[in-house]
Amino acid sequence: MCHDGRMSDEHDDTMHTRLAQTHLDPRAIEEKRQEVDSLKDRFVEIIGHQLRTPLSVMRWNLESLLAQEFGPVSETVQDVLKVTYGQNLEAISRVSDVVTMLDMEEGRSMKFSRMVVELDGLSGELIPEWRQECELKHVACAFHLPKEPLPSFIGDADKIKMAMQHLFRNALWYTQPGGTITVTLDRIEGAVRCTVKDTGIGMAAIDQPHVFERFFRAANAITMKTDAFGIGLYVSKYYIEQHGGTLKFESREGEGSTFWFELPINTTEGQA
Repeated sequence: MCHDGRMSDEHDDTMHTRLAQTHLDPRAIEEKRQEVDSLKDRFVEIIGHQLRTPLSVMRWNLESLLAQEFGPVSETVQDVLKVTYGQNLEAISRVSDVVTMLDMEEGRSMKFSRMVVELDGLSGELIPEWRQECELKHVACAFHLPKEPLPSFIGDADKIKMAMQHLFRNALWYTQPGGTITVTLDRIEGAVRCTVKDTGIGMAAIDQPHVFERFFRAANAITMKTDAFGIGLYVSKYYIEQHGGTLKFESREGEGSTFWFELPINTTEGQA
């Protein structure tokens, strides 16, 4: 008993000595900081690659099954696959958001590609997926696209598409079955605009100043969607602002919300 007590005391003394040395030694502090940074980078790498890759493989397989590339699938099985596919897309989006958020918080430079982007072209890629998701939740959806092609602009198509996904899924999450989501693309002076309007639960006025804050969720949103992270709008605002654009919203509790972003037409090829 005494032996164990002495061992414990000696161990404690050693630990205190090491902590004191670590606290006082600048080199030890710097080594510890580098170790923590290395662990953070490793964590981001694991999330970014080792989680996204298998999730993407699952997505491709689910898309093949839904397209009945391996043979006919009953309606019951199709319904199960659609739900699974929706959850898979949500998981991929969340992983991407976490990686982006960590990069933003740590001040790591983020790569933005520069290519000619057509907003109506991006919506054309997303609308079939959105229709399917609305059908699963029994929410009506309407899409108002311009008769003439919108001007193009220089930007990162994937980042803009992700922002569009966030606005639409946010609307879908917080709109009850029987509600409606309306997506409108149009041109304003010197810019193109994407608007997502819903007839969902809306937000209380007290919550609205915090809507773009990291991890923020309105009180009524928590009860409607318990497992959301609260970083989708935070990341979307960052993406839009990095393109020189703005992301804004209007909302009334119990009546719904309208989110929209505007992106400047910043390329000669995109001018009308």
